[in-house]
Order: sequence, then structure tokens, then C-alpha cells
Amino acid sequence: MDSELSSGEWTLDTAATSIGFQAKAAFGMKVNGRFVQYDSAITVGASVAESAVSSVIWTDSVDTGSKLRDEHLGADNVFATARFPTAEFRSTSIVQTPTGLNVTGTLRVRDVSRSVTFQATRSVTAGPPRYHATVVVSPKEYGITRWGTTKPVKVILDATLKRV
Repeated sequence: MDSELSSGEWTLDTAATSIGFQAKAAFGMKVNGRFVQYDSAITVGASVAESAVSSVIWTDSVDTGSKLRDEHLGADNVFATARFPTAEFRSTSIVQTPTGLNVTGTLRVRDVSRSVTFQATRSVTAGPPRYHATVVVSPKEYGITRWGTTKPVKVILDATLKRV
């Protein structure tokens, strides 16, 4: 994807990657969480335009530090994990910029798919490739209606890539 990555198949190193989120819940309370289980496929092409990213997140792997809150997030009016066990992202274009990569793709949560764009920046220049990205999503746009969970959510990716 970026000029420092060699072509081929990569994945997220689960030992060194975090897919987290920050949200304001009821009464202005700030909630931090993460998804523990995910899978990814990253294809680095001969050019950035020939590269692709896809990721699957198991929604029942949400961890906010509160078992009760995690169970609420699995409910039918939030992630509905029984009907929609995964959320998915698939890139549709990747463009190199002076500060990193602009990644555009389709994010599917529940049965709703929306286009999202985020900036992925290389966070270290030595060692394994590491990227940081943040995107803000609106739960309402994905059919999430539970009181206290409809405010914008910041999704934060701190990713370390490894060769497959």
C-alpha cells in the first residue's frame, strides 16, 4: 500500500493491534471499548491503487470492561449479535497522500452498509509496519436505536501488519 510495504498478502497482527472505540453514552458518560476478535486480509499491490483491505469483526467480542454493558451492546437494538454476528469493512479505493493513506470502503454493521473514508498514517518508520486511523460513525445510520447508544462513535485502529 505505501511505498515502504512490499507487495503481497498481509494481515493484522492480533498480538499488536487494537480495534477500539470511544463513545458518549447516557448522561454524558464516556465509554471506551474494543473488539477482541477480528480477522483481516490486506493485499499490497504493485501500486497503492491495486491494494485492498478487508476486515471482519465479531460483534460479540466487544469488551468495555463491564459485562452488563457488553451484554446490552449485543441486544437487538444495538449490534443484534444473534442475527448479525459480524461487522465488516471492505476497501473500495486507497490513495496515497503526503501524510499516509486515504482509505475509502464499505462498512457494514447489522444489515446496513455505508461508505466511510479515513486517513491511515504510518506511526513508526522502523520495525513492522504500524498504522493509526480514526473514523467517526453514527450508530443511527446503521439502525442502532437503543437509548444512550445513538451518539457518534469514534472508531480507533492501532494496527501492526504482518506477512501472511
